[in-house]
Amino acid sequence: MKKFFLIMAASILIFACSKEEGTSIDEPSGQVIELTAVNEPTDGNAITRTRPLYSQEAIQEIERVSIYVFSYNASSSDYFYLKTYTVSGWNKGSSFMRFAVPDNDKLAAGDYQFLAIGREATDNYRIPTPVVGTTKINDMIAHITTPGQESEIFAGTKPVTVSSQGIRITMQMTRKVAGVLGYFKNVPYDINGSAVKYLRLTFTNADTAVILATGNGSNPTNASYMLINV
Repeated sequence: MKKFFLIMAASILIFACSKEEGTSIDEPSGQVIELTAVNEPTDGNAITRTRPLYSQEAIQEIERVSIYVFSYNASSSDYFYLKTYTVSGWNKGSSFMRFAVPDNDKLAAGDYQFLAIGREATDNYRIPTPVVGTTKINDMIAHITTPGQESEIFAGTKPVTVSSQGIRITMQMTRKVAGVLGYFKNVPYDINGSAVKYLRLTFTNADTAVILATGNGSNPTNASYMLINV
């Protein structure tokens, strides 16, 4: 009887401790956005990294992250740019950050679209400055100013309904412009008696701009683009 009583007492004590530990977690309240930078290959094995287009380094280069907010306009049944939140403190090597909207800059209750963009400290992309009440989310296009000198750029979107109780959402930024690393086999030594000296990989329908919300090219051309020439 005493042994049974001791086991019951120990169980109650453990249960009570676990409840206390569960309620002691300090969770931020208000309007909170959790951001991740994720490279998602087609096989589904996600890894978190970014690198210059022609580099093999698996390092994180994102240092600038901004969240663009687009507010729903009932009269036009569309979303238009409202404001931008700058996420400070994102360092190279980071793949996750929690951003709390400042109390004096919180969003009113309503429907919104968020667009998060992650970039290097400096790059060669030209992204338009959005205009309040005019710019739509698909107008946020990254233009390449110097072909061949691009860096990777991450972006992600999220539809959000803000209530008076606040929000807590997770946004995932994925690569919208990425590098290609090729492995080639069965390259012929000679063709019709002539020694092979070069290997070229050429893309058609090249584009110099990408819609950051979708990852689609905004203006594909019929021109070819030589990606690898060795």
